[in-house]
Amino acid sequence: MAITHCIAEIKNRNKGVTTNEKLPRYINPLVWLLTKIMANFENLPDEIKIIIFKYVNNPKPLALCSRIWSVIARDSQARAEWIIYNHGRAQALFHAIRLGPSFINLSVAQAIIARRGILSRYMIQKLLMNYGNYDKKLIELKIQHNIGQIDTERIRSLQEDTKVVNERLVELINLGFRLDYNVICDILYLFERKLDKIGNTLIESFIMFISKESRETFVEHCMIESLNPRRNLTKFYVWDFLHTLSKDYSENAFKKALDYYLKNDANITVISETTIFAKLSLPLKFYEWALINFGVDSQITERCFDDILRVRANIDLQFQQIPDIEIPIGINKHVFQATCNIFKIYCNAKNFYKPSHLSIISQCTSIDILAPLFKHYLPALFNLQITFELPMQIIEIINSTDTHYQSTFSKLTAKINKDRNIIEEWNQTLHTTLMNNLNNTTNAFQNYLREFIELC
Repeated sequence: MAITHCIAEIKNRNKGVTTNEKLPRYINPLVWLLTKIMANFENLPDEIKIIIFKYVNNPKPLALCSRIWSVIARDSQARAEWIIYNHGRAQALFHAIRLGPSFINLSVAQAIIARRGILSRYMIQKLLMNYGNYDKKLIELKIQHNIGQIDTERIRSLQEDTKVVNERLVELINLGFRLDYNVICDILYLFERKLDKIGNTLIESFIMFISKESRETFVEHCMIESLNPRRNLTKFYVWDFLHTLSKDYSENAFKKALDYYLKNDANITVISETTIFAKLSLPLKFYEWALINFGVDSQITERCFDDILRVRANIDLQFQQIPDIEIPIGINKHVFQATCNIFKIYCNAKNFYKPSHLSIISQCTSIDILAPLFKHYLPALFNLQITFELPMQIIEIINSTDTHYQSTFSKLTAKINKDRNIIEEWNQTLHTTLMNNLNNTTNAFQNYLREFIELC
């Protein structure tokens, strides 16, 4: 009734005056009338003021004419009523955002939705299109809900701050989350492609929560966990990062990690049970990575070859005991082929064979194991004719997408160490084997050994 009365009074006033007395066009009649009755306006309830406010086409002059109207113009309920009345429920949120932060805030948006304002798909698309590339909160929401193609540069700018990472870790720990090295490595693998950008930030944050340990000890524990054979790794990013992070003490740190998984026994033994497959002690990809990063003369690669030879000899033993099988029991074709390939890669790179290996080699029949030793390495060591050429053919390079490592392996040539002490040790071991232990060796081994002795 109050609104109807006000509007009627405005119309009657304009009709009752002469042309010269009519209000100028730029003055809103409602504003003029309300200004006249402002002295009694304080008595109206806010609900009536909001109803009056929503019928005003341009509320800015009204807000400027009075402190009372300025308060109403800033009220979230009044703004919600005004935007819905002027643009409809379907377009209210869209136009509220169009008017910018001077109009819309969280309480206004909530008031519009409470009045059944429609949160349309079109409005969300426009919102993401226009603000999604630089609004921090929208970027976080897109990351959280995995919307569309995430801009990695934007994500990185949000995640590089150590303080932010620490805050998230504190929240998780307060919820009962336990930050151990298993979880730390899981996080490193999760961000493996971004470690060159955010890796140091993550490490600094982790060390803060494990303050009892030095940085060097922390990295060593990470290396140990990264070499857990249960992790199905296909890339080298984490090892590259830890290798760069540890710098001068990298090789010693990886040696300690190998000590955790590899035995230091001088003699390698094979498993006699044909139903048991001897698995590699480390992730398969690490053997490739170690050969490239530490070289053929490193103790790390020598110990890696010991482990590879152990598994390769056990594969050969299974084929001897069950001749009809094409793939060893307990593994699939891919693992079998990959294990044979990494053995050939090491053989192509250097003579890793040692006299102490004869005890396991003597149980083998495979050409891939016996021929490189008796027809290439030993003849080269004793300056005899080489009858087996290297490199051996690789059926399929492990992870064929790693073109850098493929090209590196293809350039490897077998390195022969002709140290006088090594020659003497081989000479003595071969003589002892020939004289005493042939009864417990395979016929193939005996034939290769005799052929080599004849060359001498």
